[in-house]
Formats: sequence, structure tokens, C-alpha cells
Amino acid sequence: MLIVVLINILILAGLAILAIPNLVSLFLCSGIAMGCGIVLLYGLVRGTYGLRFTWLLASSLLIGYGGGSFSSIFIAGFSDLYDAFSVFGIPKPWGAYALMLVVFSSTTLLVAGFFETPLLKGVQVVRVGWKQERFIWVALALTAFGFLHGDYGFQGAGSEAGSGRASGLGIVVGILMHILLPLSVIGLLQTTGLRRMRFIFLSVVYFIALIPGGRRGLSYTLITCAFAGFRFSGWSPRLTPTKKILLWVGFVSVIVFSALFFYALRLASREANGSEGSQATTSIAPIIPILMEDILTDPGYILRESRSNMEERPFLLMEYLSLLGKGGNMPIPLYGQDIMLAVEMSIPDAVYTILGENKQGIRDIGTEENLANEHFGIPDLDNANSILTAGIIDFGLVGVFLYPLAACFILRAVYAVVDRFFNAEGQVVAVLIAVFLFLQAEVDIGEYVQNFRNIAIVMILWRAIYELPTMFRLSAANVGGSEEASASAP
Repeated sequence: MLIVVLINILILAGLAILAIPNLVSLFLCSGIAMGCGIVLLYGLVRGTYGLRFTWLLASSLLIGYGGGSFSSIFIAGFSDLYDAFSVFGIPKPWGAYALMLVVFSSTTLLVAGFFETPLLKGVQVVRVGWKQERFIWVALALTAFGFLHGDYGFQGAGSEAGSGRASGLGIVVGILMHILLPLSVIGLLQTTGLRRMRFIFLSVVYFIALIPGGRRGLSYTLITCAFAGFRFSGWSPRLTPTKKILLWVGFVSVIVFSALFFYALRLASREANGSEGSQATTSIAPIIPILMEDILTDPGYILRESRSNMEERPFLLMEYLSLLGKGGNMPIPLYGQDIMLAVEMSIPDAVYTILGENKQGIRDIGTEENLANEHFGIPDLDNANSILTAGIIDFGLVGVFLYPLAACFILRAVYAVVDRFFNAEGQVVAVLIAVFLFLQAEVDIGEYVQNFRNIAIVMILWRAIYELPTMFRLSAANVGGSEEASASAP
């Protein structure tokens, strides 16, 4: 079985980098980890394997950490790896130690997957009917209002000035954005004629709306679309090898072009705010004129800046884990403070108000870095977080293995509730949220907690939009029947 082969390859790679902790082994083993992650993800997307959250999370960690390290070292200077590593500013053994943790944590997830019952076995066709289409259109109206009102815009949900509070509508739109395009794609692949034209329109609109939200969100949403198309739509194209290559080239090209456009928006946002480090503008309107001026005056500027960003940005995941692990010489962990901060941040302000508490003190701590960096002797920077950084902060080496497994277990419990109370169409919505979440390696523990909460929010919204018109019709019919019975009574 291929999974067993991948496990053996990863164990060998982990042992190799542990035995030879230098930059060459880091580069080579990062490439091996990335390759294993891509093979695993391809099998999950195409339906070769049943959907197991453990395997999905393992693939994202291998691609995120391995691919980030591999690409950064390659772009920074493949001809001289040791000079290239000076870009990142961490001791080589620390980086090797961090990759070893990633590889063995992912291997543990792969082994645990054999004990996880798969949610999907092969292709399970779920038809997008009129009720599902109604949900997509109503969600489009909410999304449009969120953009126009300023609740959602460039780089996601807007927040009240000085408070750090995102609006409720902004949060809801942020949740919906990444599942509506996959749902539209399922409808597009299943329908014909006028209905297909409607789904094409919805898909285009949602794709355009996703671009300002960020490169990672767009990329993971497109992968979720591929998952939805292969696993739920019943689409089974018979493509020649040439057409398959063209399809993959087109898919990657869309991601690359969209990522470049987003980064161009980010550069224009910095100029709009008058600061190189500021990206606070939420509305897109003031950014567009600056973007057009940049393109017309210096077309190569965006490409140069994007290359410089890609040289260092993908390695930030590995860098932060390396700094936290310190080659095995880490200080005493925080014993759950990080996860508690995430839970406290996810509780709505209204609950604190009812209890007579104030959330502002928790909000002032805000991020994992603010909580942990001083304790671990790390400069106060905007670092790249993940389930692994949360684990090592809270429980050291044990947390690196414990937290990913716990996240998979909790998500399975959440899905079990959805499976109990919702039909197949509703279950697809929950699965798409889970897939989008677990595709992301760079997600702090707070986003995991919030997404478990968000599944409940979306499922309530789904039930309201899906069932409410039917309930109104039944209520009207009952009222009409009662009146007729009263009129005919002697």
C-alpha cells in the first residue's frame, strides 16, 4: 500500500536529517517531505483513499513545512546553499531539528489514519438541487453586502478601529467565502443549459471575490474545489495525458496569476497607508488607482517584490518552529496557556458582558507570539503559526504529536454531530469547511477553535436558508386547512 511506502520514506528522511543536521540534508529532506505530501494530497483529492482528517492534516504539514523550506532555499540561491541559509538567520541544526519534528509528527498522523474510519470511500455524488442553489444565492447577497458595507474586504474581515473586533457579518462572510466556490463548482459540473450558466456566473463572482482575501486562502479554496469536483459532483473526465498536463498547467497558472495580483494589491495597500509595514486598508476602492499606476509606470516592480517575498516568506513556518524548538534546548512549556487563549478569544463578547467580565484584557494579548515569544526568547515579530507551534509552546515535544491528533479527534466529533442531524447536502458543507481548514499548514490554534465554532454557525445558517421556505409553506397550509375546517363545521 502506498501509505506504508510513504511512512517508511518519511521515517528514513527523519532519521537522515537527525543524523546529518546540515543544510544539504535539510534541503533534500524538505523536498522528500513535500513530495510525500503532494502524493498523499493527490490521492485524497482524486478519491484514491477515503477521506481521513489525519491523512489530510499530514499532507498539509508536509507540503507547508517541507515545501516552504525547499522553495525558499531553492529561490534564495540554489548554487550556494550555505550562503542562501544566511537569509533566514537561524542555526542549521535548529532547522534540521524542526523538520525532523514535522516529519515524525506527520508520520504519526499517517499511522493513526489506519485507525480512523474514512468519511468518504471513493466518489459520493451529492446533487446540488434548488434548495442548495438558494443557499448559494442568499450567501452571495450576504457577501455583496459585506463588501459594500466594509465588513469584509482586502485581507478579510474588517474590524472596528482600535478594538480588534471583527464584525459579525464579516466573520460570517469570511466563513462562507471558502465553501461557496466549491459548492458552485459542484453545481456547474452537474447541470446543463441555463442552470449551468447560473453556476458559471456564481463561480466567477466568488473566484474574483476571493482574490483580495489572500494568496493562501485562494489557493486552498481552489484545492477544495478540486476535491469537491472529483469527490461530490460525479464528474469523471476521460482525459488523455496531454489534456491532463494542460489541465494541471492551467490550474497552477490560475493560482500563480491570482497570487501575483493579490500581492500587487498588498503593495498598493502599503502605499495607500503611507507605510511600508502597514496593510490596514480594508476597502479595495482606494487601492485600485495606486495599483494601476504601479503597473503602468514600472511593470517589473510587482514581479521583483513578489520574488523577494517568496524567497523568505515560505520559510517562516520552519523558522518559527526552529526558534521555538531551539534544537531540543527549549525552555519549560506554557502548559496549556496557548490553547486557553484560543478558547477565550473564540468566546463572543456578549458572553463576557453577560458574565460581567471584560474581554479586552484577553484581546490585548491577542496572538500566540505575544503570549510565547518573550518566554521562549524570540524577538517580538509577526511569526508563522501552526498546530505544531501551538503544541510545542504548550507541551514541548509531546505537544507536537498531541495537538495534531487532538485536532483530528475533535473535528471527527464535530462531524459526528453534523452527520446525526443533517442530510447529505448539509454534510457536504461541513466536509468542505473541514477540508479547507486542514489544508492549511499555517493556521494558529485559535483558527482551529474558531473553525470548530464556525461549523456550527454555518450549519445553523444552512438549515435556516435550506428549510425556512418549506416551513413557511407548511405553516400556511396548516392555517388554510384549519380555516376550511372551521367553515365547514356545523
